[in-house]
Amino acid sequence: MLLLIAQLKLPPGLEFRTYESPHFLLHYHRGTEDWVGRVVSVAESLYVRYAATFGWEPDRINLVLLDAYDISNGMATPIFENTIYLFLQPPVGSPYFGTTDGWVEELLRHELVHIFHLDKPHSLWGSLPLPELSRYVFGRNPFMCAFPNLLDPGWQVEGIATYYESEGGVGRLNNRYFTDQMLAYARKGRITPDLMTLPTDGWPYGRWYLWGSLYLEHLARRYGEREVVRRVVDESFFEDPITTCSCGCIPGPYILREMRDFGSWRAEVLRESSRKGRWRGRRLTFTGNSKGHIALSPSGRLLAYTESTPYDYPSLKVLDLREGKVIRRVRAITVGPVSWSGDTLVLFSQYNFFRNFHIFSDIYSLNVRTGKVKRLTRGERAHSPLMTPEGLLYVRREGATQSLVLNGKVLLKGDMWEGFTDLKFHRDTVFMTLYRSGWHNVAYLPLGADSVRMLTLTRHPTLLSHVDDGGAYFTDDFVPMVAEGGSVRTLHSPPFPMLYPIPYGDSILALVMDSEGLDVWILPKEERDVVLPTDFPSETAGKTERVSLEDSRPYSPLPHLLPKFWQPLGGVYAIGDTLVVSTGLLTAGSDVLMRHMYLLTQSGGVGIFGQDTTLLGNLLLLYRNESLFPTWGFSAAARTEMSAGERRISYALEFSPYVLLTINHMDGFEGLGLTANLHREDGRSLYAVGVRAEMSRMYAYKRTATLPSEGFYVSGEVLHAGGLGGRFYGALALKGGWLLLNARLSAAALPYPVILSQDVYPSWSIIADTFIVATVFLYPNIFHPSFRDLNVSILPPSPWAFVSYLSLTRLYPGVAIEYLRFNGSSPFGSPSLMLTLNADVLLLSTLPLRVVLGYNVYPVRGIRLRLGQ
Repeated sequence: MLLLIAQLKLPPGLEFRTYESPHFLLHYHRGTEDWVGRVVSVAESLYVRYAATFGWEPDRINLVLLDAYDISNGMATPIFENTIYLFLQPPVGSPYFGTTDGWVEELLRHELVHIFHLDKPHSLWGSLPLPELSRYVFGRNPFMCAFPNLLDPGWQVEGIATYYESEGGVGRLNNRYFTDQMLAYARKGRITPDLMTLPTDGWPYGRWYLWGSLYLEHLARRYGEREVVRRVVDESFFEDPITTCSCGCIPGPYILREMRDFGSWRAEVLRESSRKGRWRGRRLTFTGNSKGHIALSPSGRLLAYTESTPYDYPSLKVLDLREGKVIRRVRAITVGPVSWSGDTLVLFSQYNFFRNFHIFSDIYSLNVRTGKVKRLTRGERAHSPLMTPEGLLYVRREGATQSLVLNGKVLLKGDMWEGFTDLKFHRDTVFMTLYRSGWHNVAYLPLGADSVRMLTLTRHPTLLSHVDDGGAYFTDDFVPMVAEGGSVRTLHSPPFPMLYPIPYGDSILALVMDSEGLDVWILPKEERDVVLPTDFPSETAGKTERVSLEDSRPYSPLPHLLPKFWQPLGGVYAIGDTLVVSTGLLTAGSDVLMRHMYLLTQSGGVGIFGQDTTLLGNLLLLYRNESLFPTWGFSAAARTEMSAGERRISYALEFSPYVLLTINHMDGFEGLGLTANLHREDGRSLYAVGVRAEMSRMYAYKRTATLPSEGFYVSGEVLHAGGLGGRFYGALALKGGWLLLNARLSAAALPYPVILSQDVYPSWSIIADTFIVATVFLYPNIFHPSFRDLNVSILPPSPWAFVSYLSLTRLYPGVAIEYLRFNGSSPFGSPSLMLTLNADVLLLSTLPLRVVLGYNVYPVRGIRLRLGQ
């Protein structure tokens, strides 16, 4: 989901306005006006607090309010301008975030810390003001040391944001479900710095957030909060000259300091984990990782649940409890709980693109007998479906509020900042988990009533799971309980968090956490009377605050498009008997809504061609416009040459516009585009026009993988440039058992020759107007549940890899078979065969690359080395 968020395009139809406050430019669209007052109030208050905490004040910050996605998240970046994107839908029913003092409050605390951290141009090596000097000369250039904290490891970046998000007894560090993931994982025994530094794919997910915040909390307890700020915000690991110069092979004082403190934190975690008990019961699933809601069929035989793993697409599964096997599986990025309608239909909600740019949730049904999936709503922003005797009941999102809907009619409209989920129906009463002011509690609504009544009022996350004549079953602080007739009893004493308990004879079914993640268990009942606390929510938490929007103005991209930095370019290179010396500059920019993007380069140089000297000049402008649908853009280039010896001036101009129409899906896209190329050189004009189409359903389950796991990609282009021609490219990925197959086919018949270089034979450059390149790769299935990634840091070595320059994710063999044909003939006359050893590596913990060492065994022999994504 995070990868999907990073690629989102704002819907072109949203009209934004800008509201200005002392430290923020708040950009909002129609439907989010009610949020503006609260966001401004919280943001300004936090700005003053963080300016004192971090000892500096960043430039004015852009806040973009978005209600175009049913996703609870946010993003922050200091590039070009300080900008925060707030996805305003709260995480209703999510055990991950726990209790907050309001979604806007928690989201702003986290994202604002990112800006104060990443944007700070702190001095290097004590007092050397290189970042400030770089900004003065080059502007906000991310490549010229203007943002030293952008090089901080992910556990520092997300760890400090999660640490400050949890101030005041709320947030993830005060949520047992979040913190106990560390204690459960500790049962494996391996707690090393590289596992905190590397973005591993396995459970627990979001390791930078979890390990980083817990480690920084340990430092704050040991040394005080000021030490956390000094290490993370005011220093960078690359300032340690010993570590940097040796690429981490020799630990310097910064690394040695962290090794000492990490060792004490690791010992503390292992001690606390060892005090936890063991689960008592029978395990029904063995896949671990992340699982969502569970629902038991009326007959008690079938169990539906949602699951997300690093080796498969997110899915809804149906487990036969008698047979102990999964009988149905549907690929879906689900949201919220699932429920049953009889023993045949499973109701669930999943994300889908709506009108090509919005991501909304809608309701579907799965027929367990036939496997057929039917869509029940479209663009309704619906979740938490439940079939009742009165009809279909669900929750509908409506801007800043949510509503209970029964048979298409609003049963109850919530107040601002309220949300509903986990719906149950019993004796003409709707039971639910109520989200109010950042708190989760159990509530109920008799049919005909105009307001909900509270069943619990606790500060812990309280999530409903089942209701029958025996009472209402729920978890409070992830301990299973049942409320019946005014009394409350615990059902089990869990060593780690438990979710969604359901009565199952004399036992209970539930999701439980262990060292591998979440699995379904049958557990014995161990009932004990308890008295729940009644910590009433603060009346001010999450309240609505109004501001006058009369002073707001229509959003204008122009002030944001002015160049914010420039990058010097230059080089000396030789080609044959030609020597070229060049200099130039580059700048780029985007407005905060990412609707206008450009890149501009200018360069000039001197070319020495034997006895002749030529002055060279180049100009390139790339522009892309996302404010309309379809997308359009162009590239424009100019080149001049002035020869001193021949006393001539030549020039070339090129203009290439395009229009691109893309239809988005959760698992891919289709695109259709028109391209043109207008070229004029020394008085001669050339042109080419083309049509391009593409379709993708290809994806990889692991974000660190450099191979696709399954699916396909095809693209084709028809060109006219004095004659007709075209090209085709296709890729296919299949996995089955222990094997993974990747295949590629590239073919063309062009009206003009092009220069080609090959993956398997990179030393070859071939000029051709017709060609066929077909390649088949066979690998072990790196997405199989039993295939274990290595996830070890190489530079520095694992024991002190608090920042990783180079790490090894996985190592695996392969076979490559390739057939080449150019201009009607094949270089070898038959397919070639190469054996490979493949290493997936990560550079600076973020850039995945594949290093391939190959040995050609037929028809020629030789060693090949290739580096790429």
